[in-house]
This record gives sequence, structure tokens and C-alpha cells, in this order.
Amino acid sequence: MAHSQKGGYDYEFVETPPQYLECSICLLTLRDPHVSSCCGNHFCQPCISKVQEANKPCPLCNESEFTTLLHKGVLRTINCLTVYCKWKRLGCDWKGELRNLGEHLMPRDGGTSGCGLVMVDCSYKCGVMVERRELAQHERDECAKRPVEAQMSSLTNKLEKRLTIVEKKLESTLREQKDMKDKLSSLEVQNESLAEENKALKTKLEAIKHIHSHSIDTPPFYYTLYNFNYHKAANLVIFSPPFYSHPGGYKLRLQLYPNGTKHAKNKSVSLFVAIMLGEYDSDLSWPFNGRVSVEIFNTTHDVWDMTTDFNLGLTASSRCVIRPIDCVANDGTGTITWLSHDDISNHYVIPGYDFVRLRVSEVKLFKN
Repeated sequence: MAHSQKGGYDYEFVETPPQYLECSICLLTLRDPHVSSCCGNHFCQPCISKVQEANKPCPLCNESEFTTLLHKGVLRTINCLTVYCKWKRLGCDWKGELRNLGEHLMPRDGGTSGCGLVMVDCSYKCGVMVERRELAQHERDECAKRPVEAQMSSLTNKLEKRLTIVEKKLESTLREQKDMKDKLSSLEVQNESLAEENKALKTKLEAIKHIHSHSIDTPPFYYTLYNFNYHKAANLVIFSPPFYSHPGGYKLRLQLYPNGTKHAKNKSVSLFVAIMLGEYDSDLSWPFNGRVSVEIFNTTHDVWDMTTDFNLGLTASSRCVIRPIDCVANDGTGTITWLSHDDISNHYVIPGYDFVRLRVSEVKLFKN
């Protein structure tokens, strides 16, 4: 909940503050509490300063001449009140003393600690603002000004360790072949098997490195769509960044029509999934046969819902699931009447911020 900068606090408190901590002018919890010399009542310093600057009498006892003084005891009491984070409705579970809220929202050290839902600038000065909890991923995988050094995931480390073990086994096997000629046949089979495993692991490792270096995500894939109402008013089609079904898999993207298409024009939001020309298409099975599950964040109930399964396979149009032949994506498949304009405005657009959040929760592949 946002607070007024000219009056008291209107944060969501864990327990309702006692009435004596309420400003008699703005009726909110006291901010910078001052006590009057005339009737001894408490006011927010911004509220009572306006009265004094206008040369008006005390709003409670009507005394024309009075002074005010910061009440440090009341200030300490207020600073010890327990509040929720202002982004509680979006999922932040932080709560603590009021004195610590500012540090939670915007740490003094400028680091990545604090509320993950606060919008922050990229440290590489690329001009993009992202949620603090997504800053590390943005700076590692998406920022146009990030360092050249590749950022590897835990899966890459595991594959490298496994590769080292296999290579040592291969060397050991070669030594044993020289000492055990009577077992040459079985050792040759083992050597070939280990060599194939070594080759496969190297291929997987290179695929993972390539995916990371090209900033391509895999499910769960999160996409925040900013300026939704602008795109809707301009009747623009919105394309999400591409993502892979899995490491070394199919390259996909979401296509969203904020103003609807075909018979849903000006009534509903239409959503489609399309297959793009990918790096690994030659190693994959065609036509594509699988299900893409998409969800949207419900701001009313603080949950991901409206799970929609997009089935692409033998029952879909052949232009949707065949191997792409150029840089233009295949025809998309989806639902024309995905969400009505009333539903998305009332439950899914972040109030006051004009953005919606989508998530591809799963891509499940079926056997052809």
C-alpha cells in the first residue's frame, strides 16, 4: 500500500496501532509526531506545519498561539510497530519494524538485498529497470552491456565433473589394454562405450554453454509485459523473448494480441504459441508433438492461475508443427478468446503500473 508523503503512514500494520498514535488531522498513523503546547494533542509534523504556516489556530482546541515539539517517546513507539512490505499483495512475505522498512525496500548499500519486487536499475547502466529479484538473471543473461565472460549454471559444473571422471576412466582403460592382452576384446568394447559417453557429454556441455551465452531460457519461463494498455490501444501484436522447451530443444515464443483477433476483436485477449527456427532443429524429431502450459499472475488473489495448455502435434495445423525453414516463426496455435478485457483489467493488470506477468510453467513432449 502506497503512503502519502504529506501526512501519516497508511501502511498495512500487522496489528492495528492504538488510537493515541493517530494524527488528529489526517487520521493516519503519526509520521514525525509533534505534540502541541496548547492542548497536548499529537499531530504529524507535515500536517501541523501546514496549519502553522497558514497562521490558523489549533484544529482541536482553537488556541491561536501555540508551538509544537517532536515527541521522541511516541516516535520510538511508532518506529517499533510491525508492518508488512508494501508489495505484500504481489507475494513479498517480509514483515518487521517500521524503522526497518526503508532498508528492506531500498538498502543503503545499493546491493541486491531487500524486497525482490522493487524495480531497480541495471548496474551496467543499460537503461533497463527490472524487479530486484530478477536483477541477477538480467545482468547475467540479458543485459546488452554485461561482461563478455560466460556465466555457467550448476548443471554445467556437474557435466564438467562427469566429463573429467569419464576421461580418467578412458585413460585407465587404455593402460589396462596394454597390460591385459587376454582381455583385449572386452576392453575395446568398454573403450568404445566410454568414448561415446565422452562425446555425448561434450555435446551436451557445449549445448548448455551455447544456451547460456545466447540468453535463452527454459521453463519455468517468466515474461513481464509492460505498457499492456498502450499495446492494446495501439492494436499491436506482442512477441515474448524466445525460450527453449529444454536444453538443446525446440525454440518457442508466445504471441499475444492485447486487443484480440478474428471474432474476439475488441472483446478478448488472444494468446498463441509458435515454433521458431532453432539451433538444434537438425537433432530433433519432427513434427513437434507436445504441450505448452501457460499461466498468468492473478493480482486479486496473489496466485498464478488461468493455466492454459496449448497442444501442438498431429492434430494441429501442419504449418504449426513442421520444422521451420527460415527466420520467420511457424503459424501460432492457441486460443482466440483467452481472457476477456474485463477479466484481465480487473484481476491481472497490476493496478497503477500497467503490466501483466506470464509464466510458461511446463513444456511436455510426447512420442511421435
